[in-house]
Amino acid sequence: MDRESYEFITTFKEHMRELNGYYKFDIHYPLWYCYTCKLSNWSSNTESCLSGGRYCAPDPDGSGPLTG
Repeated sequence: MDRESYEFITTFKEHMRELNGYYKFDIHYPLWYCYTCKLSNWSSNTESCLSGGRYCAPDPDGSGPLTG
């Protein structure tokens, strides 16, 4: 999820509440694994990854308090 996607979801949430029951929204997030983490048998820790690098995502809010 990039900054533009995050801003879209933030601004669209009120419209989504109004349409609830009429439409079903499924949000998909791009995930990938860290190749160098795989080579180290998933023992690496990176800021935007979980489970030793098995699940990585871009940081949606840039330099905010949370990471990818």
